[in-house]
Amino acid sequence: MRFLKWPLLLAFVASCGPEFTESDVDARRDGLTQVTGFGSNPGALTLWIYEPASLPANAPLVVAMHGCTQTADAYAATGWNTLADQHGFLVAYPQTTANGSCFNWFQSAQQTRNGEQVTSILEMVSHLVTTKGLNSQRVYVTGLSAGAAMSNVLLAVAPDVFTRGSVIAGLPFACATTQAQALSCMSSPPNQTPTQWGALVRAVSGTNPAPRVQLWHGSSDSTVAPGNLNEEIDQWADVNGIDVTADATTTIGSATRREFRNGSGVTLVESFQVSGMSHGTPVDPPACGTAGAFILDVNLCSARFAAEFFGLIGDGGVVVPPVDAGMNDAGMAAVDAGTAMNCLGEWFATNVNHFSAGRAVLCNGRYCAVGSGDLLGDSLDMTWVRQVSATRYEAGQCAVVDAGMPVGGGGGSTGGGGGAATGGGNATGGGSAVGGGSGGGATGGGATGGGATGGGATGGSGGGASGGSGGGGGDQPTGCGCASVEGGLSLLGLLMLARRSRRAS
Repeated sequence: MRFLKWPLLLAFVASCGPEFTESDVDARRDGLTQVTGFGSNPGALTLWIYEPASLPANAPLVVAMHGCTQTADAYAATGWNTLADQHGFLVAYPQTTANGSCFNWFQSAQQTRNGEQVTSILEMVSHLVTTKGLNSQRVYVTGLSAGAAMSNVLLAVAPDVFTRGSVIAGLPFACATTQAQALSCMSSPPNQTPTQWGALVRAVSGTNPAPRVQLWHGSSDSTVAPGNLNEEIDQWADVNGIDVTADATTTIGSATRREFRNGSGVTLVESFQVSGMSHGTPVDPPACGTAGAFILDVNLCSARFAAEFFGLIGDGGVVVPPVDAGMNDAGMAAVDAGTAMNCLGEWFATNVNHFSAGRAVLCNGRYCAVGSGDLLGDSLDMTWVRQVSATRYEAGQCAVVDAGMPVGGGGGSTGGGGGAATGGGNATGGGSAVGGGSGGGATGGGATGGGATGGGATGGSGGGASGGSGGGGGDQPTGCGCASVEGGLSLLGLLMLARRSRRAS
């Protein structure tokens, strides 16, 4: 039996990841920095990081783990570094060179919080949080194949550290405890009940809250059988206390996305099965990643979907100062001027970001606020959402604003064109109820659409000298809050606002 272990291990290594030439590795090495001295490192791992040039204080951390025979350099081609530059977080790439560069997810000794490789990775996280000033409450994990299976290990044994994960071509936690079982599970996972799968996680996770988990698998994966996807769904749904009947099923490109939600409508587990995809990480070059062996161009950016699931893209849960109590960007009334309420927080973001943060759910192909069902609009619409109880969110803001307060720049809550429902004519933007008259005119401003209450001395189709987004430009009146909104928006948000402003005009 001892003799058989090495052929099994070699077969596992050969099937788990690509061989890379030295030129492949060198081409991807730029931008990664090795970090040493992060702890006792009983797992003998190497730590490489990608740190954006301008890393904000209290930034999130994504731990991304390669597959067998891969390296940190190779896995950096999956698109995470570009997203880190765009959205301000740090990426850590643990690397192993033992056992054919496979993380030891299948060893029972590794499937505890005290496992050697687990300990090394937790030491990496603690070191980076301390030395880089990162947010210990926003640490996430992702990986491919053996790295995906190890991601499931980390989510199981340390859910207090890793609150969300994205697992690509992985296997359920504790599907195997030996090399022989690993190969069997890869080719034909055991068909256990959700309760049986969930019990394996509960045995090691303690009383910590369950992590939210995103799962990916190719329908044509001949390395890790696609059947593992359903077993993973069973496991993590049970751990989260929800059933395994999908609450929403949508098609995104070649992928079928299934969402599994709790009673409040929050997606706790979601899966992407990519039709025709083999074994690898989905990328969408040139904007997202570089295609190569086991990094597959299927016109889907798995890193971006994961970043949205983690809440890294957009507001990330940051409360933005209130600006307007009139109409929100989806065209629904926000807070009636002069109305007070109990409010736990308010956010201004795309509906995709509200969805990722658990504030919105899909409803008939659009987005609605969790609990209230208030319609928010389409995925990239920028909307205000307020939280009024632990399980209820509503469209609109918390603020009590006087209807005569001039805060808009010829464009309502987002500075849109005066001829649109949201432009230049709400209670705080000036002008008529639909954006006409002296408050905006048919084209959203112009010479008579600016002034002290319109947000710009010279007007323009966007409501001010600079036009378009954020309510304004030109000579802003005292008390104008548009700058605080612009400061809280991503570049994507500003571009979307400008596009809608042009469309409205």
